[in-house]
Amino acid sequence: MPQKHNKSQSRKAQYATYKTQSRYAANKKAKLERHLKKYPNDEKAKQALKDISSTPKRGTPESTMWSSQQREVAQMFASVGINGHHALNNAKVSARLDAEHLRFDAEYKESLMKKESKNKIPTAKKKSKPSKKTKSD
Repeated sequence: MPQKHNKSQSRKAQYATYKTQSRYAANKKAKLERHLKKYPNDEKAKQALKDISSTPKRGTPESTMWSSQQREVAQMFASVGINGHHALNNAKVSARLDAEHLRFDAEYKESLMKKESKNKIPTAKKKSKPSKKTKSD
């Protein structure tokens, strides 16, 4: 698993200047002006140029990260053709799959026990050899 690296001071400073100098708005304006140069009749681009905000529209993600166990289960579901994300988030599907998994485990253990009992070689008691009697005259 890749290691997480700490952000350097210079990288943090770049983020700070990006915010304070409102570079987002300047970059967005330049892109829209470039677009309008190619397509001067684009009304939506003209309106967007007027409505530029100083902050990016994309916010901080609010969804939680998957744990390693959830990721492992989702990959297992995906390997058998089930959408892993759907299976983890749908309680009915997850419960059904858990029940099938338990049934499969029980059947698998049972089949192993049968194989082991078939593979055992029955040990018979050794028959004692009759002692050779010598003929004495």
